[in-house]
Amino acid sequence: MKDTFITEKVRKVSIGDFKYISSLFHHPGQASKEPCFICKLPWSTHGEKASLVGKFEFHESGKLRTLDDLQGEAMIDVEPASLALPTLHSICGIAKTYVIDPLIAHSIQFDTKCQVFKNS
Repeated sequence: MKDTFITEKVRKVSIGDFKYISSLFHHPGQASKEPCFICKLPWSTHGEKASLVGKFEFHESGKLRTLDDLQGEAMIDVEPASLALPTLHSICGIAKTYVIDPLIAHSIQFDTKCQVFKNS
C-alpha cells in the first residue's frame, strides 16, 4: 500500500477571553483608547464620554488591525480579525451581570425588607 498525502487548507482561529487575546497581541486592554483588539475604532468605556448602548454608533466600524500594526511581536501567528470570543464564557458573563446579580439583589431586598433600588 502506497502512502497518500492529502493537503488541506487550514485556518487558525484563536479563542479566548479579552484579557487572553489582548495579551497575545500586546494590546493595551479594554480600558485603552482603542479597546477593540480587532479594529482601530476609538471610543471611551468610562467617564462622561462613555460609549453606552443607547448612544453608540454601531454602524461605524474601524480599520481592521493586522499583525503589522501590533506594538510588539505577536505570541501567535493569527491575524486579529481571525479571533473568536468564547461563546459560553461570554454568555455566562452576560447572564451573571444582567440576570443573576439583579435576582440576588432582589432576593436580598425581599429578605431584609430594605429598599435597595428605587421603584421604577
